[in-house]
Amino acid sequence: MTMPFLVAAPMLLRYGYEIRMYSLVPFLSVLGTYTLVRAIEAEHTSGNPDPRIHGIMPVKGRRWWAAYATVVALGMYTQYMMALVWTTHLAWLYMRARRVGGFTALRRYLTPYVLSVALYLPWLPSAVDQVTHNALPALKETMNLNELGSIFSVFVTGLNGSRLPSCVTVMLIAMLALIITRAIRLHDAWRLRQNDETRAARNTLGAIAFFAFTPMVILLLISAIREPFTHPYGFFTMRYTTPFAPYCYAFIGLTCSYTVIEYVPGGTQVERRAYARFIRRWSAWLLTMALLAGGSIGYAFQSNYIYEQATTPSTAQAAEQVACDADQTIVAASEFDYIESYYYFRSCSRYRFLKRGNVDTRGGYAPLHGSHAQLRNLDDLDTKRVVIVNRMGFSQPETSRYRKIRTLHVGSSTMVFYESNRSTAG
Repeated sequence: MTMPFLVAAPMLLRYGYEIRMYSLVPFLSVLGTYTLVRAIEAEHTSGNPDPRIHGIMPVKGRRWWAAYATVVALGMYTQYMMALVWTTHLAWLYMRARRVGGFTALRRYLTPYVLSVALYLPWLPSAVDQVTHNALPALKETMNLNELGSIFSVFVTGLNGSRLPSCVTVMLIAMLALIITRAIRLHDAWRLRQNDETRAARNTLGAIAFFAFTPMVILLLISAIREPFTHPYGFFTMRYTTPFAPYCYAFIGLTCSYTVIEYVPGGTQVERRAYARFIRRWSAWLLTMALLAGGSIGYAFQSNYIYEQATTPSTAQAAEQVACDADQTIVAASEFDYIESYYYFRSCSRYRFLKRGNVDTRGGYAPLHGSHAQLRNLDDLDTKRVVIVNRMGFSQPETSRYRKIRTLHVGSSTMVFYESNRSTAG
């Protein structure tokens, strides 16, 4: 009953098809949690009659802890925001250590992290260098109340708060009200029935809620500390939520599913009717599932939407409007635009990018340092026509050899066409 919430998850779908690390990040996050839970289970099945953790770690437990340490290191190699998940795991282990073994248990729980740090040491200098020499454009938003609302709306509908229609907003509010009211009834039912199965279900739901919301709190605190130093740019982008997105969907799905399984009918006359009982029992599950499915289907229309820029890239459509031949050179306005459009002009031998100074040897554009594709001045070209392609906005370059003849806007892309003064004179 919970799996459909993960299959029809708009956030996972949106960043799952990008040719970047964001499809691998949720997998490593869940895999890390799985190996962590198996390592904890190995502690219980080690044959130690003492429920408190003491003595030598069992061999099976050591294997799972080693696997967990490896996944933690792989996660950090993949995306730095995975630290949010691992910090959440560490907080969860700390709270567990206080119950089962105190300092002894905590010391054993810290051992895999020492191993993961050792595995990560070869990349650490590069990580520090990348963080201190960021070459990407400043697209980060301030993580305020508006962004928190957008996280919720994007997770459920695929639309951020500014693009949410009124009718969908009403449905979201109704979904929240249903989940909250049914969750209260669920809590009352579990409180009256204290047994092992109930405690296991409650602990599972609580752990997943902790894994879902603690990273968001950590991200909010980091943003609050960093944003005064990065004004006017913030620290948050929507894709930073991908490491803990699976837990959010699992929590919503489990909550809705438990309200169906543990449904306690009321005593009203209306509820005694079969259709009324069905609606009350399944309303939260069905409405939430419908919104998630609608959000996933919506990506067929909004496509590769970039929340930070409030736009959908139209690079492919722009590339269809220009031809690469012996008389025309395609020039990207920056390194960013060059990389962004490279796939569509990969067969063009006259595809260049414009930059007066040298490309930095650090950061995301380092592979373009010393590239033959770099163009420092339009006057260095000898073709009859030049087309400048850009998506981030740029100032018109100075040139004495070419004159601008027209500008074409295709979605979020802009193409400026130039013609040689000599061809005009001829």
